[in-house]
Amino acid sequence: MRRFAAPLLLAALVGLSATGAARPAEPEVRLDLPRDHGWWIGDVLAMAAEITVDADLVLDPASLPRPRTVDYWLELRAADLLDGGVRDGRRTYRLSLEYQTFYAPLEPKAMTVPPVVLAFRAGGDPVTVTVPPWRFVTAPVREILAPTSPAALRDPRAPQVVDTLPAQVRAGSALAVTALAGGLFAWHRNLPPFRRRDRPFADAARALRRTRKAPDGPDRRRAALIVLHRAFDRAFGRRMGAADVAAFVTAKPAFMPLGERIAAFFEASRAVFFAATPTDGATSEDDLRAFAEALAAVERRRP
Repeated sequence: MRRFAAPLLLAALVGLSATGAARPAEPEVRLDLPRDHGWWIGDVLAMAAEITVDADLVLDPASLPRPRTVDYWLELRAADLLDGGVRDGRRTYRLSLEYQTFYAPLEPKAMTVPPVVLAFRAGGDPVTVTVPPWRFVTAPVREILAPTSPAALRDPRAPQVVDTLPAQVRAGSALAVTALAGGLFAWHRNLPPFRRRDRPFADAARALRRTRKAPDGPDRRRAALIVLHRAFDRAFGRRMGAADVAAFVTAKPAFMPLGERIAAFFEASRAVFFAATPTDGATSEDDLRAFAEALAAVERRRP
């Protein structure tokens, strides 16, 4: 029996050693904190925690702190996590946190930043690691009852009169230039109160622009043709037909470059209104609108 005792004892020791080696090591947390004093309201405090766990433990992203209001006097502005990788069977994370304090103390006071709890998983139940709380001392910006001395007061100065004449001249000049530019534009576009010249094609182009958003169709194209016919009648001084195109461009040579388009317009209008089998042809409203804009442009350029 004794000869089996030594091997059994050795096997038990080996088993205990193997069991002890298989046990996971405790997580380690090492803090890199800012100075513990000399902080005021509005200051930003940056700290970091280096967390070392077993290689098979993976951080649960849902447990990471998010930027938020931690307390009425403390705000978490940023949270960054850096995975340092695995070395010697241990994984290292570096958690960087940036806080801002809004506490206005009446006297130097130690404030405690609450802990942060992180969750790690390795296939089984989660393992929690706590980044411990830490403290810093915040101080008032100035004394509550700081004495006021005559030296701290500004020297009394007589009120000075500010000369606003240059600003008034600049403002008046800008207003005059704006009024002149507006008047010249209204005169050029034949708008009230400078509307002295009859511009039938500009009126026609304006009328066709207003109907752009309405549903397209034959009736609307016929109405557009009538609008342009009335403009030609006003420009020609009497009712104008296809036979009058040559006389029109002769009397108004500024429209001579558009002579072929004017003749084509009257031919298309004849096909729509007077053909044995009325047809819309190629007289789309977009074509008529572009034709009216071209006529109005010539009308604006001529004296």
